[in-house]
Amino acid sequence: MLNIGFIGCGGIARHHASRLAQLAHCRIIAAADPVGDAAQSFASDFQQDREAAVFSDYRELLRLDSVDAVWVCTPTYLHAAPVIAAARAGKHVFCEKPMAMKLGDARRMAEAAEAAGVCLTIGFVRRFCPQWGKMKSIIQKGTLGRPVIWRFAAGGRPAQPWFRDA
Repeated sequence: MLNIGFIGCGGIARHHASRLAQLAHCRIIAAADPVGDAAQSFASDFQQDREAAVFSDYRELLRLDSVDAVWVCTPTYLHAAPVIAAARAGKHVFCEKPMAMKLGDARRMAEAAEAAGVCLTIGFVRRFCPQWGKMKSIIQKGTLGRPVIWRFAAGGRPAQPWFRDA
């Protein structure tokens, strides 16, 4: 059984949790969010066979020996600190995309995971879409020439202000 803690309990966390709840070998056992009752509401909605622990400070969640892995679902500019702290605490990490807003933060995150011997996965799920493989093949073969710029849009609502600042 993989015991999971969530750091950041907003919309994308709920999306991930609803999928994880369908897996027999995963269990959400903790949630942390500094915003109001977000963690409590999240835990109430997604706890499974036991009551999930709730925290306003993610560092308290990381002290739980029972947590094997964490899902970091904070805004992008807040990814680095919890990812690094989780790695140092010996927790495997799934971090929502994009990894970081600064290259230095991304490097520190990767270095912390490597030093701790834990897995760090970034939730860039489009890498598994067949269309991306097709585009890679077209580019590698030079079918359309050398790319100068590439723009991709996939619907959805407009980005939040913090995301547009990236």
